[in-house]
Amino acid sequence: ATSTSILNTNGGFGIDLVQGSVACNGVYSPYYVTSGGSGNYTYNWTPAELMDDPTAANPVMTVSYDTWVEVILTDTQLGCTSVDSMYIYANLPINETLTLCDDSLYLEVNPGSQVYQWSYTDQFGNTTQIQDFDYDLWATQEGTYVCFTYLSQCNPTTHTFSVEPCVVGTDDVWPGDANSDNIVTNADALYLGLAFNQTGPTRPAATLNWTGQPCPDWTFNFAVNNVNLKHADCDGNGIVNFDDTLAIEFNYLNTHNKFEAAPVGGNPPIWIEATPDTVGLEHAIDIVVHLGTAAEPVTDLHGVAFSLTFDETLVQSQGLSIDFDNCVLGTAGVDVLTFQETMFLDGAIDIAVTRNTLVDFQGYGPIVHATIVTTDNLSGYADLPIGVSAITALSSMEEGVLLSAIPDTVVIDPNKVGIVEPEQLDVSVYPNPSNGMVTIEGITEQTKVSVMNSIGQVVFRTSLESDKTRLDLSHLNNGIYILKLETDKAVGVERLRLIR
Repeated sequence: ATSTSILNTNGGFGIDLVQGSVACNGVYSPYYVTSGGSGNYTYNWTPAELMDDPTAANPVMTVSYDTWVEVILTDTQLGCTSVDSMYIYANLPINETLTLCDDSLYLEVNPGSQVYQWSYTDQFGNTTQIQDFDYDLWATQEGTYVCFTYLSQCNPTTHTFSVEPCVVGTDDVWPGDANSDNIVTNADALYLGLAFNQTGPTRPAATLNWTGQPCPDWTFNFAVNNVNLKHADCDGNGIVNFDDTLAIEFNYLNTHNKFEAAPVGGNPPIWIEATPDTVGLEHAIDIVVHLGTAAEPVTDLHGVAFSLTFDETLVQSQGLSIDFDNCVLGTAGVDVLTFQETMFLDGAIDIAVTRNTLVDFQGYGPIVHATIVTTDNLSGYADLPIGVSAITALSSMEEGVLLSAIPDTVVIDPNKVGIVEPEQLDVSVYPNPSNGMVTIEGITEQTKVSVMNSIGQVVFRTSLESDKTRLDLSHLNNGIYILKLETDKAVGVERLRLIR
């Protein structure tokens, strides 16, 4: 701090303010020494708005910002004046976000405190104490720097500096475009699986709005397309997780300088199993999407995105449902990330299923279960094709996996009573979940009973005629099974869970 004085002397008259002063809890009372003069003084303090009384000998200042303070001391008996000034530091808490674009960045808090204690926390949450006990510091890496200051008889003050890496270039993040191919599709969910749990700098002022948003690069890129992993952090919170699918849904099919990718096809198959083969009006069709077969298993697959297609004129929008309960890739919400977007008027449900473990799947089995309900208005027979299109499949090394699409077709017969829930047959199945002993009650005519596992194999079959029958399925493993009841008039299907 510096001091300036103007003195009209008469017997050594003057005033000297104590320099380099710091406010205590936002309040300060000036300290000074007078010399000479008669003792008959008047005071004029500025800035007056900070003083409780700008003409008092010892005013109390309310300090909300750093400022110069000046006093004019007048000896009314001698007619002399003396002027002095000093700089007051408010010492208010600092909370700043700064950018490290050079080798180091200068950090500074107010001088004048008795204690300065600095600490540093890196992006992984590790905190270390810095052996620097002055009011300034040079920051050399990104992270959070905290300075604790203390002045006798005052409350301690904590200052926080968030130091972020310099954003260079125009590789902006468009929320939802995780693979940076200029369009948001279900294929982007596959890249969330590849980058799952990766962390990096948060995106400044992140939103889900469809606009390019600057973000510091993360440490790693995707191996094949060389896209920085920051693009997979769709919500910008610094970690890739299940929440990032929200941006894909929010901005679905949005584009920015879109280009078309080459179509993917080949073996092994991704195929549709739709049951029953023939249904009536307003009846459910059970759809299972399978990957591979025993003869042609999938190898080295981490995730797959595709469109489940149908003729929207032959089904009802309110009857659509999707679940991933029996997915051979793993458990949805745990080691599997899923995404779905229904576009009924286009006759499609866009789906993505991907592991988040970077461990590829090898084998075959179901990945998605769907249910659709047929229309209530049809004058004659109609074929309902159910297919798979727009397939993108990736390995954990980001290499494309070739799959061949195999559709299925269901015949709609307006004169047939189609697939229904068992309750619509006045048949009860309980308990569900079951420990293996299942009771079927309400049988009034000969009924064929089949139990199928997750890959469509019939693992139990019998015929019933009595009103109440107890089935022993305790020999089956825990899991979800399809219980099918068939009469001459209808087919009832129920998902049965075995838990022991």
